[in-house]
Amino acid sequence: MRDICNRVIKYSLFLLVFLAPLFWLPFSFENFEFNKQYLICFLVSIAFFAWILKQVFCDREIRFKKSPLDIYVAIFIFVAAISAIFSVDRGSSLFGFYGKFSDGLIGLVSLGVFYFLITNNTSYGKNYGNRISIISASDLMKIFLWSIFFVILFSYFSIFGLWQKIPGLPAIMKQPTFNPVSGSLEGLVVFLSIVVVLLIGLILQKSQLKKNWPSVILLIAALGLLFSIFSAPLPKEQVLGQGLSWKVAFGTVTSNLKNGFLGSGIGTYFYDFAKHKSVEFNQNPLWQVRFDRPGNHIAEILATMGFLGLLSYMALVGMFLLISWMLITVPKSQFPILVAFLALVISQFVYYQNTVLAFLFWLFLALSVVSWEKPIKEKVISFKESPKLNLIFTASLIIIGLLTLTSYYFAQKFYRADVAYAKTNYERAVRLNPNLSQYRIILARSYLGEALSEMRKPSTEQNSLLLQTKIAEAIDEARIGTLLGPNRVAGWETLGMVYREIHPIVEGAGEWGVKAFEKAISLEPTNPVLQTDLGKLYLALNELEKAKSAFIKAKELKSDYPEALLQEALIYEKENNLVKSLEKLEDLAGSYPLNPEILFQLGRLYFNLDKMDEAISQFEKVVELAPNHSNAHYSLGVIWAKKEKKDLAIKEFEKVLELNPGNLEVAQKLKELRK
Repeated sequence: MRDICNRVIKYSLFLLVFLAPLFWLPFSFENFEFNKQYLICFLVSIAFFAWILKQVFCDREIRFKKSPLDIYVAIFIFVAAISAIFSVDRGSSLFGFYGKFSDGLIGLVSLGVFYFLITNNTSYGKNYGNRISIISASDLMKIFLWSIFFVILFSYFSIFGLWQKIPGLPAIMKQPTFNPVSGSLEGLVVFLSIVVVLLIGLILQKSQLKKNWPSVILLIAALGLLFSIFSAPLPKEQVLGQGLSWKVAFGTVTSNLKNGFLGSGIGTYFYDFAKHKSVEFNQNPLWQVRFDRPGNHIAEILATMGFLGLLSYMALVGMFLLISWMLITVPKSQFPILVAFLALVISQFVYYQNTVLAFLFWLFLALSVVSWEKPIKEKVISFKESPKLNLIFTASLIIIGLLTLTSYYFAQKFYRADVAYAKTNYERAVRLNPNLSQYRIILARSYLGEALSEMRKPSTEQNSLLLQTKIAEAIDEARIGTLLGPNRVAGWETLGMVYREIHPIVEGAGEWGVKAFEKAISLEPTNPVLQTDLGKLYLALNELEKAKSAFIKAKELKSDYPEALLQEALIYEKENNLVKSLEKLEDLAGSYPLNPEILFQLGRLYFNLDKMDEAISQFEKVVELAPNHSNAHYSLGVIWAKKEKKDLAIKEFEKVLELNPGNLEVAQKLKELRK
């Protein structure tokens, strides 16, 4: 039994060190972080259970190594857990924010357990092979170097387009930026920079060049890959600026006392960004992006875990560096890992943390602690002569085993749910994982799209029943989405959209929509889109003054936001001031000649003013910019029919019917024209 457990621990850790930088799968919605998190949690849980099983059933005693750093590791993880308990979004704090995944408590705890597995089962030199230490640190490092080799090799294949020449590969592998580390070139560059420092340290550690040739070859390959990345015109990752990252972080911790101590909750930077981004950000080309991560990891710790989280993290890093400096002359083997760790910490001030970088942090930390040897003491809790302790530890092991099996059951369901989500099977995704607000929000939007499609069709008994069903489903899913994620802007925005679209046929929907948009605005106060959406709802409810107020606020947030300017022009039409409305729309069309909606509204107003030639000109521009703009094709069809140009009218209505299959009104018009 002991030998089996030792092999499970050994090969689980070997696999983890080798696969963590390389592992990804094409099946889930997010291919890299999601799958790496699953790999880490699975292999760590297997190794941990085998470690406990060996000690309880084979040794009848608990042996573990204590280092001066352990208490700092435990404190940091404890602060993260408290932050998660008081989080604004406990789901994101527990599992990680959807799409990023590497910032959740489960992932952090898994890496913390990984750290203790390494420190308790690994040794350098003469201590390797005893009943406690079953792994050689040098073997772990060799396996990691092989992993680096394949990362570099696969990345070269991407940059030089070799994957594209191999048929049958997933589409993501054929992108020039593909790499197994993170999927982004910036993440690969940070990883390679740390690897270069590690390799230089390994080369300097050994005096004979013959012993260094693998490290030298890897170093040359890594530097060549870095040069290729910087010199090639490849697309870059859009990362939040450092200045705004810190502004958001300080805005979060100074907003209230709880955030000052514990932040908004680990994994909830999406909330901090929405709540505290500045108005000036609306002038950024990426102003419509809702960033779920800052430009650097330290700012994320401050925002999501508060000053307690930042202090506990700095204490962990500082104590590690202090002890390492005191012992640097003793273990030469620590030097390469120490300098690589320093490079990693420096990178955290300029880049966010992904799963691979987090894994390297805890791996380097653990291997360095193993090399200390002198400050490490062994603690033994024996229960060979104590039946009570034996019963307690046996029962604890059974509970751990049952909890592990239960977690595997739910983990496979969650994974299958994300595979279904990636295939746009949103209903199946919700059935498999009903507690994820992301799935509910997208499903609500899908139901809303189906409801709008039914609303455009002529009313029949069957159509009315289907319409009512889709409306009810859209409302239910959107409301559940807001209950599961009460502080997610997207949920309230979706609920407001649903109510706004159905308000003509559902009594009271307009008022509920207003409340939903107001809640969304409270969560993201500097977003002009939300103010514009609220104004559009007021406009539909014929509350012109409130609509004007909302559009004015949207313009204050972003003076060049075309949608707000367009809606402001349409208010004049509502007030029967057609001259002023036409003047505004003509100005907008001149300023935004590539905006189909502005051109369509101008064409519609020309049509209403009986300026047919001008209307035709605008509608033709619209279909040139947006070939599937159904309303523009329909308007052209109406004009050509009015001008008795039946062939042109038939052509336009056929296009409308192609875009809206089953539309009886358009089919009837075609029938009349063909007579």
